[in-house]
Amino acid sequence: VVPIYVEASSDGIEIRLLAALRRKFPGLPASASLTEAAAALREGTAESADAKVLIVLDQFEQWLHHHLGDSSSELLQAIRQCDGRRLQALVLVRDDFWMGITRFFRAVEVPLVEGQNSAAVELFDAVHARRVLAELGRAHARLPEEPAPIGSEAGQFLERAVKELAGPGGWIVPVRLSLFAEMVKHRPWTPSTLRDLGGIEGIGVTFLEETFAAQSAPPA
Repeated sequence: VVPIYVEASSDGIEIRLLAALRRKFPGLPASASLTEAAAALREGTAESADAKVLIVLDQFEQWLHHHLGDSSSELLQAIRQCDGRRLQALVLVRDDFWMGITRFFRAVEVPLVEGQNSAAVELFDAVHARRVLAELGRAHARLPEEPAPIGSEAGQFLERAVKELAGPGGWIVPVRLSLFAEMVKHRPWTPSTLRDLGGIEGIGVTFLEETFAAQSAPPA
C-alpha cells in the first residue's frame, strides 16, 4: 500500500494532491490532470502495478465548507476513479459536517454504510488517552521504550496532563492530546514541567511565544 497524505484546505487541494501523486509516481503523464492521473493509477501504471494507492484526505471539512453542492469539481471527479483495489480514498471529517460529507459521497455515487465503509471515531476516555500520550512520549524520546517502566515522575506527568486536557464528562479530544505532546516534546515529562509552565494553559502560551516571538522565529 502506498499512502498519499494531503491536508485539505478550501482551495489548492487538487494541485497539492496531484503533486504528491507525481512525487510517488514520476512516470505519470506530464500533461495529465488529477482525474487523468487517478484513472491511470486505477488502471495500473508500470510503477503502481503491484500496489494499492491510498489517498488520505485529512480535515476534509475545510474543503467541504467552500464546495458544498459543487458536483463538477476536479477533486470529486478524481475520487470517482477510486475502485477500492488499485486506488482507494480515506476521508476524515468532523462530525458536524456529516450532511456535507453525505452529499459529497452521494455525488461520487458511493452509499455510506456504517461498519462497512464509514466509522465514527469516539473521543478518548482517560485510560485510552493516557496510553496514547505515553506512546507519543516514547516516539519523542521523552519516555523509556517498553518494557522499561515509565517511572513515578513521568507517570504523575501523564496523569495530570490527561486530567487537565479532559473536557466535559472527562472525554479528551484526540487533536488536543497530539498538540500537547508536540508542545512539550523538547521538555522533560515530569510534574515540574507542568508546574513551572503554569499547567496546560501556560504550556500553550509558552509554545506560542517560542514559535512566534523567539529570536530564532522566522520574521514571516
